[in-house]
Amino acid sequence: MNRGFIILFAVLLVGFVFGAVMANNVVQLEATIPASDTYLAISVDKTYFSFGNVSKGKDSADNFYVNNTGTEDVLVTASLSGSTNTEFDDYIYLKKYGTSVFMPVREFNMTISKNSSSRLWVNLSLVNYSSPIYRDISYKVNMTIRAVPV
Repeated sequence: MNRGFIILFAVLLVGFVFGAVMANNVVQLEATIPASDTYLAISVDKTYFSFGNVSKGKDSADNFYVNNTGTEDVLVTASLSGSTNTEFDDYIYLKKYGTSVFMPVREFNMTISKNSSSRLWVNLSLVNYSSPIYRDISYKVNMTIRAVPV
């Protein structure tokens, strides 16, 4: 009887071990869920520019990239806000890299295709500034780059 009990115990133990192992099998599920919605998204590669000292009759420029990371072509515009001296806001210009004409920020626009980038130049030009400057002026302004659907 002890031998029968040991055999029964061994059968139950083997069944339990194999049953427990089989109950813990992992099944991996996978699916591709295609994008069905569109979105607008842009980024810029720089968030700060310093034009340094810009004297009357001179200008200073720097460049940056605007990246269209969204799913649609966009129209990019810009605006200025938070100026420490609004008199100089009219002397900030933008142009697309490779073009010859700088445009005032408020007039600037360009199209950027989805998943692409464009290089822009930003310029503080006091070449045509004619008012007197009797003391040093610390000029700061925020430029917002916006994207709207084409």
